[in-house]
Amino acid sequence: MLLPDVIVDGPTSCTAQAIAAYNQVGGNIVVVEPVPETETHKYGIVTPVSREGRLIKMSGMVEKPPQGTAPSNLSVLGRYILQPEIFDILSERQKGAGGEIQLTDAMAKLMQTQDFHAFDYEGESYDCGDRIGWLRANVALTLKRPDLADAARAALAEVYVKLGEGSENALWRNMYLAGADELQHGLHPVQAVSLGLDLIKNTPSPMLMDLLAVRLNADRVGSAHLAMDLTFTDRGEHFRVTVRNGVLVASDKALPGDGPADLTLSMPRQAFLMLTFSPAKISDLIKGGTVKAEGDPEAFNRFVGWLDAFRSDFPIVWR
Repeated sequence: MLLPDVIVDGPTSCTAQAIAAYNQVGGNIVVVEPVPETETHKYGIVTPVSREGRLIKMSGMVEKPPQGTAPSNLSVLGRYILQPEIFDILSERQKGAGGEIQLTDAMAKLMQTQDFHAFDYEGESYDCGDRIGWLRANVALTLKRPDLADAARAALAEVYVKLGEGSENALWRNMYLAGADELQHGLHPVQAVSLGLDLIKNTPSPMLMDLLAVRLNADRVGSAHLAMDLTFTDRGEHFRVTVRNGVLVASDKALPGDGPADLTLSMPRQAFLMLTFSPAKISDLIKGGTVKAEGDPEAFNRFVGWLDAFRSDFPIVWR
């Protein structure tokens, strides 16, 4: 079952991926994708039980849960493989939210007697029920077509040039014009630079956590889960750092479903920078008394191993 207002692009068809998952476990398959924890109240969210690779055994679904109460960050995409009994339930014509017959309600009833698995597909989705989402889908997919890509990039470059020339802010002007140049000519070779401690030592800690979040390699994380309590003793700052479903979230308290921390660390912030941005070893800092740890320090080594190095020549709009 495919909902037509969602277009999915990936290395292979989302439907083909879902069929392959169905051939492994049978039952019913609900395709999902991770969304930011702050966005879960906008979507239908599944309740996971256990995970093996991209397949997640699930026990339920919650439609647009209140913020902060979602059982996971896995949102229902609009691609399903459902057993024929779903039509018997739908034929009962029981009305749900909005006075409409809801597929979600029918699946919840079928879940009482049949197995359901969520499938975290590989690809990217576009919500074409929204006009901007429809526009994004057209741009992204056109840029992938050999017969249209060059003309599309040229057309987009013209738009970027007009936006840049019309901008009174120097930063935005440079961004637009640099983007137009990349669309027309591709990336220019640049001298590699490193992200040194001197550059980030004055970054506010919440922004530092965001920096780590974008470095997290979800494929490397796989199905692993980590909850870490982190205190910067020189700043009086505390963070619960959670890695779940390939997403890193840092907050000032544990999130629902986190459970106890796998590791609790106390250290000056400079020590944390050394551990995450240089070859410093946590075992050495613990031995020297700079870091205090409760739990398995190897959990921190796994965490650092999940982080990618930044590209110094990151593209603005190039695909």
